[in-house]
Amino acid sequence: MGIPSSNRGLSKFFQTLFSKFAYHKIAKTGIDFFKRRIHTEESSSKKREQRVNRFAQIYMTLGMCMGIAFGSLLQPEQMGAGMSTGLAIGMALGLALGAQKDTRLSQNMLTVTRIEDGASEDEKLVWAADANGVEKCFTVSKRRFQSERFALENRVAEEKEGVLISLESR
Repeated sequence: MGIPSSNRGLSKFFQTLFSKFAYHKIAKTGIDFFKRRIHTEESSSKKREQRVNRFAQIYMTLGMCMGIAFGSLLQPEQMGAGMSTGLAIGMALGLALGAQKDTRLSQNMLTVTRIEDGASEDEKLVWAADANGVEKCFTVSKRRFQSERFALENRVAEEKEGVLISLESR
């Protein structure tokens, strides 16, 4: 089986290759390599509710940028080595810090139950309930309310004492 030169032939070549080598793993797990999705809807909706992936990607990107900068500063004579080393270290540190923050937010997950106007016209009251059904009131500025796009039944978390952030995609 040689490698074909056209795109259509190349696609068929890789489909044949994957079907021969990975058939048993695909059949056992239910994962389709070409569509990259799990076939059961229940498992993906449960994972969505349990997992928060808001900060891991942001912190990884920031870590990569900082790592390139520090790597090039630490090894100015060998820029390629410094930048590649800094990139790897920054990416690892950023991903670790972001995943840690996401885990902490997943444990403090709340659901928005109601939204009311506050005492002044520049604030809103957002009521959120935890898994046990205990409601807590948060005062959110109107500007933050619009930027975070809070809505009923959205998942939110208390980042610091009294500071509410939305966990839904924007």
